[in-house]
Amino acid sequence: MQKTYKNYIGLFYFGFFAIGSILPLLSQYLKSIGLDGTEIGIIVSLTSLISIIVQPFWGIMCDKTQKTKKILIMIILITIVISSLIPLFKGYYFVILIFAVLYLFMSGISPIIETIAVNSDTDYGKIRQWGAVGFAMAVLISGIIADRYGLKWIFIILSISYIMTLFFIKPINVKSSPYVGRHIQGVGQLVKNKKYLIFLISTFFISGSIDGNNIFFGLLYENLGGTITGIGIAFLLFAGSEAPFMKWTYIGIRKWGIENILIFSAIISILRFLWYSTSPSPTLVLIFFMIQGISFGTYIVGAAQFIKENTKEESRATAMAVYTSISMGFGGMVCKFISGIILDYLGIHTVYLFFAVFTFIGLIPLIIIKTSFKEKNSLRHGSTSS
Repeated sequence: MQKTYKNYIGLFYFGFFAIGSILPLLSQYLKSIGLDGTEIGIIVSLTSLISIIVQPFWGIMCDKTQKTKKILIMIILITIVISSLIPLFKGYYFVILIFAVLYLFMSGISPIIETIAVNSDTDYGKIRQWGAVGFAMAVLISGIIADRYGLKWIFIILSISYIMTLFFIKPINVKSSPYVGRHIQGVGQLVKNKKYLIFLISTFFISGSIDGNNIFFGLLYENLGGTITGIGIAFLLFAGSEAPFMKWTYIGIRKWGIENILIFSAIISILRFLWYSTSPSPTLVLIFFMIQGISFGTYIVGAAQFIKENTKEESRATAMAVYTSISMGFGGMVCKFISGIILDYLGIHTVYLFFAVFTFIGLIPLIIIKTSFKEKNSLRHGSTSS
């Protein structure tokens, strides 16, 4: 069991190290090759659009074939090859093309890893926190290397990170579902699940803003007077603060319930974005780094637990994939596209005011879930399993 736990730690650490090496510095890279705010917004929103289509596809394939590990290894290998080629592409349309191909495969990796963990006998919160640690370390290391050798190195780091995940995937024993061949029925169950569908509306806005922050925070921090290395330090502190809160989220869920935890995290996010829109100093942003863990870290684990408790096992991989595609996919696409336009015409601080409004809209469906399903929530309250 201890060996299995270590393999999950390595899988999440390097899997999210890969994401952390590219995501926070992507806007800087695109800016460095001559793209403006609207073009950056189009590219990053296009990748989200692709995720909307691709992530449910990979989830359904895993549910249908029960060859989750083989599918995961295949798309990681393809991602490694494509990411190593990105620095060779110049020009707006060529960049759009290569990123579109990259996200056809890369966007399926995290949902599959998440599903493997959620369906395992391990404590999801404890292993997911290592993803936050890996993300944090990646941004710091990538920021230092990019500052010294150039932003194209973030794609080399991405490839190396995914190579490392392969060493930890192989020993993991992925649980087979007893519902093989019933994935279509599982999709039907999701469509009829009102609570799940309302949650998807909420996460469209909340996770969309989270995804937008991951892309545009670097530009905000530079505008406040920070450096690329400083961006790495900021994300190290931010993502590092997520780890303990991911671990403690289950305690909060058992004590106050999933809905209350999700509402709390959304409110903190709104206040954070409003504060960023007032142009605080880079020093203050770093001092109050724990806000990231309280808001984003808590929300990520709470959302995964919400899906686990409100969907059936035969449709869970598909449910996780649809959740990811709607949240970081569709929500991220809309949020980042609008943010790119706002950046060009109104500036980065207005972008963060927009994030606050976007998150507030996502808070409303969470309140509806809490009030409309009050009786069922109270029956489950205090009995959440971790």
